Amino acid sequence: MGVPLVLQLAGLGVAGWPRGLLVLPAVGLLLAVAYAGSRLSHVLVAGLVAFFCIQPTLKFYVSWYFGPAKDAAVLVAVLALAIRLLRDRTALRRADPWVAGGALLLVGLYVVDPVGDHGAAWLTATRLTASAFGLFLVGWLLPDPARTWRFAAGALVAVGVAQGLLGLVQQAIGAQRLVDDFGLWLGFQVRETHGGQLRSFGTFSDPFSYAAVMAVALVAALTLPLRRSHGAVATGVIALGVIVSFVRTEAVLVVAVLVAAVAVRGHRASAVLLGAAATAASTLYLVLPARTSSTATGLDVLLTLNGRTELWSQVLRGPWDVLAGRGVGQVGTGLARSQSGLWGPTVDQAGATVSPGAPSSLLYVDNAYLSLVADVGLPGLVLTCAVFALMARTLLRAAPAAPALCGLGTLAVVAVDGLTRSSLTQFPFGYVALLVLGTALAAATHGGDARLSDAGCQPRGALSKPASSGTAAGASS
Repeated sequence: MGVPLVLQLAGLGVAGWPRGLLVLPAVGLLLAVAYAGSRLSHVLVAGLVAFFCIQPTLKFYVSWYFGPAKDAAVLVAVLALAIRLLRDRTALRRADPWVAGGALLLVGLYVVDPVGDHGAAWLTATRLTASAFGLFLVGWLLPDPARTWRFAAGALVAVGVAQGLLGLVQQAIGAQRLVDDFGLWLGFQVRETHGGQLRSFGTFSDPFSYAAVMAVALVAALTLPLRRSHGAVATGVIALGVIVSFVRTEAVLVVAVLVAAVAVRGHRASAVLLGAAATAASTLYLVLPARTSSTATGLDVLLTLNGRTELWSQVLRGPWDVLAGRGVGQVGTGLARSQSGLWGPTVDQAGATVSPGAPSSLLYVDNAYLSLVADVGLPGLVLTCAVFALMARTLLRAAPAAPALCGLGTLAVVAVDGLTRSSLTQFPFGYVALLVLGTALAAATHGGDARLSDAGCQPRGALSKPASSGTAAGASS
């Protein structure tokens, strides 16, 4: 924690240097990068998307101080937005006050934490929530919305293609060689299905974060105006990347996104047939027991959501827990991350390095909405759902503009993925998804009228066409 910020950014570990000698240069560097980002917002968001996706690998192979470097990146983005708003407050006038107010109020609930304490777990959970929604505001309020969204979505597509190829390479290498030859940790990055199949993870810390980010990348690939051949290749590679993660939720999401894309492009009959086949296959896929057990049946797995409901009953112990919550960070991601090896690898009694992870005694929630209720109670859940509904209403009004479809798809991935994820704002998925969602929302309402085309790429400048006053007024209401 005492390492100077400038060294965190560089990934160096020279904590013994005098702090006073580096405070001013570190602050100056932050302000300089933030000022450049305020002038080149499209470069800033593209860089953030790329950095968040490769940060876990940098943290593992280069330096553990790349962990707090992500917080420095968020700070740079927020400073860049503040600098820009000081120069030009136009973005504030186009922002929907209900969406912005709801997001800020949710963060405020985490900060205040009415029924909990303000310990390490509270700080971790609050930091994740504030950072993710702060990035949403950054993407939403930065200037030149159309260009900013194009660069954010383009960076995500490029990263998704690279991650998909890397995931296929990892399948070829195999779990044992990844551990023996590359020094990765079994049970951390390297995980297998119950059948012994490696789950690809790309540059992420686990296959579940990898699959979730790849699902958002697939949405971007399907909605970003690209040449037909480029879009087809990107879509195929990203979809394959999700498949080799062997994460059920994301596999179903990929099918749903592809069906929606076919329907939007006008092939309604094909979409119905594909949707029916996918629904049948997905149902069989989901009800198959995840564990080999003589007593577990597909119906048991379906009715208990693979045993999750038993755990959920331990989280919310009564009506008061549902209404007011148990306190921020008392269960779930905040507690797990605050008690795991966040700043470096841990060492066991024999002197062997072991991977950081949540202690087995922690009550770890695998449903973001349940975790939200446990943190800040039913008001927090209602507030989050209201903010998502307001976003969806605005994006639906702007459809079928490409940014609006990208925003709707990203919002759907966030909402559905939260059913089996411990937090809506968990890094890196929550950071990347909400940043891209913010840029899409801004571009959909004030970035032009680009629409998906079934005949190749969009003409240049399509996204730069000013929106009509009627569209802008309707979307901002």
